[in-house]
Amino acid sequence: LLLVISFVSFTSNILFYINPKAEEALTYFSAVYICFVLYSFMLFIFADILSVVGGIINFSAPLYTICRRIYANGLSVLIVSLALPIFGVLGASHLAVTEYDIAIDKPASIHSLNAVMVSDIHVGPVIGESELAVLKQKIAALSPDVVFVCGDIVDHGSSWKLLRLSLEMLGGIKTKYGTYFVTGNHELYLDEFPKMLPM
Repeated sequence: LLLVISFVSFTSNILFYINPKAEEALTYFSAVYICFVLYSFMLFIFADILSVVGGIINFSAPLYTICRRIYANGLSVLIVSLALPIFGVLGASHLAVTEYDIAIDKPASIHSLNAVMVSDIHVGPVIGESELAVLKQKIAALSPDVVFVCGDIVDHGSSWKLLRLSLEMLGGIKTKYGTYFVTGNHELYLDEFPKMLPM
């Protein structure tokens, strides 16, 4: 695993100067691969524990046969381990809007407030410039009075260019009361991130 990660990191740095699209594809592959290895490791341990427990409890023969067929000598674990990161990548690029009506029994100078909250964007290999443009368009279409960006704009694969673009796009959404941003744990991983906030 360490050899593969090192090879991907080395190759990725070379491809970045040759072809950014190839570098992006390799980043996708490495993200899915690492998740695949981790999920496989965890699921195989879980399956082995179930096997030991099943031997102690002495499952009935028909149930044991069914479980063995589902397990298929580890094939099902490999399939699930590969499917999870793939669905994760697809799910991350799919934007969903959930609406809530919240009534507050307190006096206020305004009758209603249309607030939009977005969080955990994680710009990088999955969420790029085109996805940011779609996100901005979706938020703008909601005609928000105020926008709250609740942390984790960045990811480990975020570039400074993409980070600056995300801040400009989200900060450029037209609202009545402005756009507000709080940092998340991923912002803390980038020591120089506070320098980007005033830009």
